[in-house]
Amino acid sequence: MNKEIPDSTYLLITELIYYGHMELVRQADETLSQKGFGRPHYRVLHIIKNNPGMTTKKLLLHLKITAASLNRTMNKLIDAKYILQKNDLNDRRQRHHFLTKSGNDFQEKIYSLQKKVLKDAFDKVEGESLESFIKVLAYMISEDDHSLLSVPIPF
Repeated sequence: MNKEIPDSTYLLITELIYYGHMELVRQADETLSQKGFGRPHYRVLHIIKNNPGMTTKKLLLHLKITAASLNRTMNKLIDAKYILQKNDLNDRRQRHHFLTKSGNDFQEKIYSLQKKVLKDAFDKVEGESLESFIKVLAYMISEDDHSLLSVPIPF
């Protein structure tokens, strides 16, 4: 981009991302807290939903957290019967994770709340704005992390 962007525009964008994220997770947080869960639980459900059979090692790479943090979160989701763990047939040290029907239903419920926030916002802007918005978000994360996305970036 050739045009100089004023600092106030960067400040505005930073605040819009912050408050937009707050709105994106507000209803999700309420729904999660009703079950005694938080955002880490939803992140695990989301990633496993889009990567069924994912191993613990790959899940740690996606989440960028420690094994201890993951264990606390996973144990709660397993106890709630939202996640099923299966040992690898060839290497019993590896576990594969799957959502149960109730885990899938709960993940879908939260995702639908977030999708509605995004849909309502995108309904108010032109179609080309969506592509530009996706590009900006994609360029905000490292190229290495693009491989972690469930859906490929369309450019």
